[in-house]
Amino acid sequence: MATLLGLGCDLVYVERIARMAQRSPQVFFERVLGGEERAWLVGCRGWARWARCARHVAAKEALFKALGTGLIGAMRWTDVQVVYAQRRPQLRVSGAARTRMAEIGARKVLLTLAGDRHYALATVLLTGPGVVGDAHPEMMAAN
Repeated sequence: MATLLGLGCDLVYVERIARMAQRSPQVFFERVLGGEERAWLVGCRGWARWARCARHVAAKEALFKALGTGLIGAMRWTDVQVVYAQRRPQLRVSGAARTRMAEIGARKVLLTLAGDRHYALATVLLTGPGVVGDAHPEMMAAN
């Protein structure tokens, strides 16, 4: 039976992402988005591009929260990429974020995205057999 090891949720204001990206687009895209994400956004124009970027940022933040660490140490934004399989968003995790997942015993990442013109929302669940003592104490049920 899988154990819930982490839960993260993040809400992003699309306009904030648009302003950040428009100041220095190349720096923003290279620092925040992985190669697959950048390729996927090539066909997007106008506000839809910023809304998609905001959903990806929210997904990354939600994962960092689910890991119980936030974006710290050797973790990079590009360690986490939102990819689409059969039109369903999934997270591809590498680097220090992947190492942290292994530390807590997380084997599966569940992602859901939502949003509109103004806000992007992402929720991430981490499940797996877990490592005793490493799951978030606030998520452990009292018997």
